[in-house]
Amino acid sequence: MSVEVLLRGFFALILSGALAYAIYDRNQRETMETLPPRQRRYVPYLANYLLPLFLLILAVALPFQYDGQTTVQMIFSMCFEIFLHISVYYALLLLALPLLRRTLSARVCAVLWLLPNYLYFTQQSFMQLPGPRWVIRVPAPAVKAAEILWLTGFAAVLGWKIVAHLLFRRSVLKDARPVTDPGILALWREQQAAAGMEPKKGGIPLMYASRVRTPLTVGFFRKTLRVLLPERNYTQEELVLILRHEMIHIGREDSFNKFFLTFCTAMCWFNPLMWMAMRRSADDLELSCDETVLLNADAGTRSRYADLLLRTAGDERGFTTCLSASASALRYRLRNVIKPRKRLEGGFAVGLVFFGLIISCGYVALAYPMATGQEGIFYSGDLLEHRLQSVSQVVDGGLQNYVCTDENALNRYLAELQLYELTGNYSFSSPGREMILIYQGPRGVFGVHLQDQTVGVTPLYDEQPEKRNYYLTEPLDWERLDELLILPPETEEDLPLPPQLMLYFNEEANPDGQLMEAEGHVLNLAVDGQVQPGGESPPFTGQAPGISGIEAAEVRLYFSHDLYTSSYTVEVENWDRSASRQLFSEDLEDPFLLPLVPYSAHYTLYANFRDGDEVYEMAYRFDVELP
Repeated sequence: MSVEVLLRGFFALILSGALAYAIYDRNQRETMETLPPRQRRYVPYLANYLLPLFLLILAVALPFQYDGQTTVQMIFSMCFEIFLHISVYYALLLLALPLLRRTLSARVCAVLWLLPNYLYFTQQSFMQLPGPRWVIRVPAPAVKAAEILWLTGFAAVLGWKIVAHLLFRRSVLKDARPVTDPGILALWREQQAAAGMEPKKGGIPLMYASRVRTPLTVGFFRKTLRVLLPERNYTQEELVLILRHEMIHIGREDSFNKFFLTFCTAMCWFNPLMWMAMRRSADDLELSCDETVLLNADAGTRSRYADLLLRTAGDERGFTTCLSASASALRYRLRNVIKPRKRLEGGFAVGLVFFGLIISCGYVALAYPMATGQEGIFYSGDLLEHRLQSVSQVVDGGLQNYVCTDENALNRYLAELQLYELTGNYSFSSPGREMILIYQGPRGVFGVHLQDQTVGVTPLYDEQPEKRNYYLTEPLDWERLDELLILPPETEEDLPLPPQLMLYFNEEANPDGQLMEAEGHVLNLAVDGQVQPGGESPPFTGQAPGISGIEAAEVRLYFSHDLYTSSYTVEVENWDRSASRQLFSEDLEDPFLLPLVPYSAHYTLYANFRDGDEVYEMAYRFDVELP
């Protein structure tokens, strides 16, 4: 079992335990005869806005970091994983609902519909999986079409539901009037106080509305809440039951709960089971409310409550909560009111289901063509402009260096790879082979991390390198790669390194004082005064290291060997190489502090060094591209 799976299981266990305790605590609070000061009796069982808020923040924040297409792809990737899991979860919940309703309390059944709100946890770094177990390959045009279709359907469904809610709210409040009866208002204040919501400036308004047939609550926020009663007479006992029912809805924020369930349905609008799940979840919210209203109630109270449900069956629209939504759910509700069964409180069951929900998310992913290796690895550049600097493989927890015998063949193989984008949140760690390539290209230095079925590209020239991972539908051809690699000669470790030049510009270019290495080449190597044939390095190719977009007026030079002669020469070419000038170290006040010209330029430094019997004639390159 991988470290990522164990880590996810650990955090899922902690969250599940906390959730189980929260359910227990809320059940205990609702059964208390008296409440401690400033403690509410009815509170939300779960935070009902987390997942929509998480996705909303992403939709707002991502465009500031990425282009429009990348933003849509990232959000689509997250949504596919989360809402595929929601669809499966709600389908299983629908199948198990008859059994759950017989064994668990209605309050717990209502909570089970809200658990997917916490699936946003699976998108955090501590919840990553090493990779998917099942991958569905789809063509790129199909994904683009699906993104547009899905987004259009989501906006249409959610917009339709919000507009319907606002129109219904407007219609029922159009001719509503405040309740003025002192007795009814006194009962309403008592119910608010009993719920731990002390009325302020009259509390939540209680109104009569001729357009409603059942008591209901409209509004999301405290200032917009309105409790509406039909234009009919109720006994005092009936009013107590009605007002307590609505107070429970308000305390548990069931309007927000309904919005979350509608949000999930809009995201999965293409799944017919989601529409059924939305209806069943609304029924369970009402069953949960019935159960809480009648805690420790006698047979007479239950009979009056059942009669009240029969006489007030009405219409529920939008995100409103009401005493009796429709006749379709009355049969089951009445049976539970008249003949309640002893059911489990179910805090442990909620924790167990939540653990399974979190631990199982992310094992299915979509893979769609994103780019070729030429585009994704070499940024559509000329392969000849990319020079391989090092090749290493992970062996027994360490890195083993290799030498590439045919760099062009290696580059061509990588350029021909078909790279896929993968939906989901994965670390792409693999127990198989790993190879790390370091390239110097026109943009700078970048790393390529090869695994069995993933390719990671990290631009090391960025201040905050961000690794981009691609998926391979076919494993890498390791045999082909092995043909291009050999171990370095055993004697190579004993060969002396040629002199190096390290650079320090300023803190912006060299954070934490880290030195930058100039590109060095051996022009000539002489041993005991005899020039060695083949001792020179290959000619300069590609872009030299250096700085770009950073102000710098001078650079301090650090040579790894002492200069053979006391002087060196620097050739300075302007950026388009149309003109050049020379600088000499003997003209400098500090021979190791080189002043830079006030424009972007290419620098080549020539110097001689002695190392025992060996004399090196060296050339070093670095570039300074000013902002």
